[in-house]
Amino acid sequence: MNDYQDNHNLMSEKQAAARLGISRITLLRAREAGRIRFFRIGTRVLYNQEQLNDFLTTCERKGAKLAGPRDSERSQAVPKIA
Repeated sequence: MNDYQDNHNLMSEKQAAARLGISRITLLRAREAGRIRFFRIGTRVLYNQEQLNDFLTTCERKGAKLAGPRDSERSQAVPKIA
C-alpha cells in the first residue's frame, strides 16, 4: 500500500480511541508520552490504522503464570498434622 492510501483513511482522536477501545484521555496520555505516532494538521490530531497497530504491538504483553508459594515456603506456612 502506498503512503497516499495509508494516509487517506485518517481518524480523529475520538475515532481512534473508539477503534482501540480506550478513552480519549488515555489516548491523549499515550500521545503525550510518545507511545503512539500521530499526524498534526493545523490544530487537528489524526491517526491512521498503521499507527494504531504499532501502538497495540507495543502494548502487547505475554501472560506469565502466577507462581504460588515455593514448596519450601509452603511447608513453613502450613504446619503438618501428625
